[in-house]
Amino acid sequence: MLYAAIDYLKYRRRKGRYSKQAMENEGFSLAIERNFPGYKSIPLGHIAFVSTSGSLASWLIMYACNGVVSHVTMFYSEGVLHDTITSGIQRRPFSEYFDGISYIRITAPPPSTDMAYAKAFMDSSLGASYNWLGIARLGLAKLIGNHHGAPWYLCADVLLTLGVAIGVNWVISGDINTTASAILAAYPIVFAFNKYRNRNYLKEVSMQIQSRAK
Repeated sequence: MLYAAIDYLKYRRRKGRYSKQAMENEGFSLAIERNFPGYKSIPLGHIAFVSTSGSLASWLIMYACNGVVSHVTMFYSEGVLHDTITSGIQRRPFSEYFDGISYIRITAPPPSTDMAYAKAFMDSSLGASYNWLGIARLGLAKLIGNHHGAPWYLCADVLLTLGVAIGVNWVISGDINTTASAILAAYPIVFAFNKYRNRNYLKEVSMQIQSRAK
């Protein structure tokens, strides 16, 4: 709660990791057309990372992911994006992101990317519904530390929020909610255990990839 409030203020004021200088250091440019003069000729498969400004939902995504990117989309052709938004998978002009306050970075795909497969996948997925269930699962995984990108400050925020809620309930009712207290005590243990397990899993996967490369 405290960390979230501080980070949200920085986001709204574009300070800290959201500042103009920090964004430019990460290769982002302000979302205006003159910063992307050749966008209509960007080939299929190039990826656009968007750091949206002025959106609570976008900030929540960045805060939970411990980063500055709220949306990722891919170029299809001639300045058109194959874009996944809440209303589904659509084709949209890249120029719709030129709001003058957000930041965008465009990155070429890895050299080994199979562009024919990528195009076929984009064509087959066009019109599909937004994966709300997948987003809910990802959010829960981060909340309990069962994701490599789950930040420790998220755990601290949950603990503080639960602690305040228990304290308020005690002041009002005079009783300590034993269930909530048990959750408060167990939560950091569960979060730490999941973080540790995911770290070991990632190490094993990395070692397997290195061994295969040899």
